[in-house]
Amino acid sequence: AIECYERALKLDPDYALAWAGLSRACVDQAGQNWAPRDEGYARARDAADRAVALGPNLSETHTAMGWVRRSCDWDWKGADAAFRKALELAPGSTLAMNGAAVLVGNLGRFDEAIGLYRRAVELDPLNVSLHRNLGLYCLAGGAFDEAETALHKTLQLSPKGGLTYCWLAM
Repeated sequence: AIECYERALKLDPDYALAWAGLSRACVDQAGQNWAPRDEGYARARDAADRAVALGPNLSETHTAMGWVRRSCDWDWKGADAAFRKALELAPGSTLAMNGAAVLVGNLGRFDEAIGLYRRAVELDPLNVSLHRNLGLYCLAGGAFDEAETALHKTLQLSPKGGLTYCWLAM
């Protein structure tokens, strides 16, 4: 993905959505330790800054900034503000809902995370990650029946999801 975003940016260095995508890919890469964390997060932050500067009215750019503030900076208020702005710009953005839900879920606000995931799953019913995350946060929030339902749906959509089996066993 990073290579594809870089190619797009060579063609159009002012392409805000490519900067946002590059930022998200770098956050993921550094967060999974597939690249040195400091370098990956610095690159993600630079790309998110560029994305927001070029596309201040795009939900995706603020979503990218939210992931940087949450994952790289541990700036909960900044991340919350970025995700709120993203959802204000595109209330139906499941990408922004996912980011916001991960943030509030990690802060222990499980009811809020579950609500965001319910809405996201309703909007994008074939998205495996959304169902899986709904199951995870339902599990964490003690909504075990709903967690089981969401995780079974995840396995219907993606039967080889090993981690999903783990969560279902819990």
